[in-house]
Amino acid sequence: MTCLPLTRFPPDRQITYHAVRLTTTWRPAGLSVPRHTHDLTSLAFCLDGPFEETIGAGWHHVDTTSLVIRPGGGPHANRYPPCRPSRTLIIEILPRALDEIRSETGVLDAPGHLESADFVLAGRRLDVESRIADSVSGLAVEALVFDLIVSTTRAGRDVNGTPRWLARVQEYLDSRFTETIRLSELARIAGVHASHVARVFRRTRGHTIGEYLRRRRVEHAATLLKEGSLSLAETAVTCGFHDQSHFTRVFKTFFRISPGQYASLVRRRR
Repeated sequence: MTCLPLTRFPPDRQITYHAVRLTTTWRPAGLSVPRHTHDLTSLAFCLDGPFEETIGAGWHHVDTTSLVIRPGGGPHANRYPPCRPSRTLIIEILPRALDEIRSETGVLDAPGHLESADFVLAGRRLDVESRIADSVSGLAVEALVFDLIVSTTRAGRDVNGTPRWLARVQEYLDSRFTETIRLSELARIAGVHASHVARVFRRTRGHTIGEYLRRRRVEHAATLLKEGSLSLAETAVTCGFHDQSHFTRVFKTFFRISPGQYASLVRRRR
């Protein structure tokens, strides 16, 4: 089995921090990569351009809502559609950090393909943080990676104990995240007391309902900024923010740069 390097094309970019190594890969449309391995355990986000990968026993569709877990030395193959190239952010866990993680959780020990709207924002935040490259970027990247591992571990532990009404609440939030949503509305949908909805959502999702809505709005705003069809003020209103000032404050808490700077950054990569 061939062990392939992650950097294979000129647009590929790699940065090493204390605990992790981040590689942004570019793969041309129509490329097919036969079964191969990588030495280090890694997490992979699709930043742009979906593809297919063998995970465990079969092929899986990987897009921006996916998180792929690749244990070190585990074989996998990739297929890229003929219509567009793909960009992937790969987080390799360096050996010392992996030992520390394994002392607490085995979430990285088996191949996995997870799906969540949260992964869209997580991948973008890591991508942007790696491009800022200031004196605290390494710390910020490592914090985001470890937070991702913690939330993924907790989600796996909670999956069998979640009430059925939580899926209805999640669907409602995802369909109306740009609107003003009251906790009493969610309580009616769930059929339980409002405080119980808030408590269970935070326990199972790892963040409050308000935090989740802000994440979804910022995620949607990032997509609109990349497309470039709306002004900053129009983007703010479309995504459910009170005004452009409020939008900018919330956006910067997630990306550490303003919406305007983010738009310039992503459009330069086209």
